[in-house]
Amino acid sequence: MTSQDSSMNGPGLTKTEWELLLDAIHAYNHNADYRTLHGKLTVLARASGIRPKAGALTGGETAPAGQNRHSLTG
Repeated sequence: MTSQDSSMNGPGLTKTEWELLLDAIHAYNHNADYRTLHGKLTVLARASGIRPKAGALTGGETAPAGQNRHSLTG
């Protein structure tokens, strides 16, 4: 286990575990219930000192320009 994987706040999820969990839930973001859950988990991850990957952002968060699928036309 690397220092990056060790939990900063005692017992809890490691950085890798948070990323795995957020990536898995993100796959279901087309469902409003999963979007809500993903948003809550993102807040908890950030409170634990984890910065989710840009691709793991929920609809209510700011994504880099051009990354919001809702703004695409066609």
